[in-house]
Amino acid sequence: MPLLEAAGIKKIFGKLTALDGAALTVGENEFHGLIGPNGSGKSTLMKCIAGAEVPTQGKVSFINTDITAFTPTERARAGMSLKFQITSVLPTLTLYDNILLALQAQSSLFDLVFSRTRGALHDQVMTMLTQFRLADRAFDAAAALSHGQQQ
Repeated sequence: MPLLEAAGIKKIFGKLTALDGAALTVGENEFHGLIGPNGSGKSTLMKCIAGAEVPTQGKVSFINTDITAFTPTERARAGMSLKFQITSVLPTLTLYDNILLALQAQSSLFDLVFSRTRGALHDQVMTMLTQFRLADRAFDAAAALSHGQQQ
């Protein structure tokens, strides 16, 4: 079962067809890179997947749910995010707190107000840090990490 699937993605801007039937499938625990020359549609495809652009045609599914019509906020709450070339860490927070904050985007306001998320999300934060080989840096300020580690 794919974690993310984009099928038949078409995006037209006026007279320009930026994407014409693009497809991407990503399984659980897979990492993919998308490369190509400037103007080949890489960013447009990622924006269609993340919800920053609405595809003219096609379907985007995330964890077996059709999210084609979801807003970027709804996609983030479902657990999806888009990684840009420029890092967007909060440099004065620890790496742990940066990851925690990203995970808390899925939490209800009630749980956030009453501080019910830190303990509940601890194992998930540490699993992610371990997955990226950064568990030993969990309590370093994000600014102390290299650009690649911040990515």
